[in-house]
Amino acid sequence: MEGNLNNTAVDKYADEKTMSGLAPNDARYQESKRKSGEYSDKLDELHLPRETRLLIDRYINEHNTNGPRYGEFAY
Repeated sequence: MEGNLNNTAVDKYADEKTMSGLAPNDARYQESKRKSGEYSDKLDELHLPRETRLLIDRYINEHNTNGPRYGEFAY
């Protein structure tokens, strides 16, 4: 159904220009990005084998899919 609340919200918030304009000004986003960089640097310093890094990456990716999915349940 065109114009319903779900489509309107998705169109507004999923727009790339809107999102790229919000992120640089959001303190929580910036803090998370900074911390993420610190953890990434620490992982690099461990010189883990490729297989271990891939396992960590796959775990994080699967875990991160829950956030957007949870948001979908709200609509």
